[in-house]
Amino acid sequence: MQAAKHSDSMEEWSGDAFRSTETENSRKWNEDWREFESILDTGVKILNGEEDHGNNVALPRKRRVASSTYSNSGSGNHPNEAEGFQEQLKGFVKSTGELLEKLAQGCRDVVRQSLGGEDSVLVRRVGGMWAKFSPHMELVNQFLPEDRHPAHVWSVLLFVFFLTVAVLRTGTEQQEPAIKEVYSLSITADRIQLPDGRYIAYREEGVSASLARHSILVIHSFVSSRLAGIPGIKQSLLEEFGVRLVAYDLPGFGESDPHPHRNFTSSALDMIHIADTLGLGEKFWVLGYSGGGIHAWAALRYIPERLAGPHLLTMS
Repeated sequence: MQAAKHSDSMEEWSGDAFRSTETENSRKWNEDWREFESILDTGVKILNGEEDHGNNVALPRKRRVASSTYSNSGSGNHPNEAEGFQEQLKGFVKSTGELLEKLAQGCRDVVRQSLGGEDSVLVRRVGGMWAKFSPHMELVNQFLPEDRHPAHVWSVLLFVFFLTVAVLRTGTEQQEPAIKEVYSLSITADRIQLPDGRYIAYREEGVSASLARHSILVIHSFVSSRLAGIPGIKQSLLEEFGVRLVAYDLPGFGESDPHPHRNFTSSALDMIHIADTLGLGEKFWVLGYSGGGIHAWAALRYIPERLAGPHLLTMS
């Protein structure tokens, strides 16, 4: 009987000890987990006295969704890590800007101390000359704007002066003249030389000089040549009436040499030289076609004694 009671008491004591040990171990495990959670926030929460599918650890609903989102994305990065990278990038840019600002300030201070100080090299070399020259500038400074410092005004004037000189120098630089290609045309026309040295090109149609009963000197129209001839006049018609037709290029047209000082008098004199050189006879006819009519009028005006008659032809 006593053995049974002793056995029961031992079982009760062992059960209480086991439960006490289990409770103590659970408490220590919870404390360790909370300490670990405080170091690294993983979103894990301890459920006191509750179990989630046999485990003493459960995730809150919101944290579960977030964890599921991270696992599906495959990145495995915590949002705090992305925010931390952005903050680091901003900090780097900010610190770089501050460093560059300090560098610029340092360069400015070096320039001021090297050039603007009283003991600087520039002041020591230029200061003496400026002290001698400045009294003479006071008279000129009186005409400068009163609301601007003379140093500022003179700096602007010097800048404009040097800019103007540079532009003028660039625009007036001597350039090598371009080599022009000169094309010389081969002379194919029959030409005669006038007393002043010019050459006049001509073309003959109709019968020869020995068979000619009438000699006609043809003057072509403006922007034309001896090759245009007279529209509607055929070789057979000229031979039938015994006409010798001579067309010539006006000075500067076709293959005739130009005459810089030509006028109506010189045009009439050219007709006399052509007629005498080609043997058109003591009297000859002149035919002015279109714009050539003014030269036929010049012949009628200045050499009427050499004309058998004038004729003016135009197209209607």
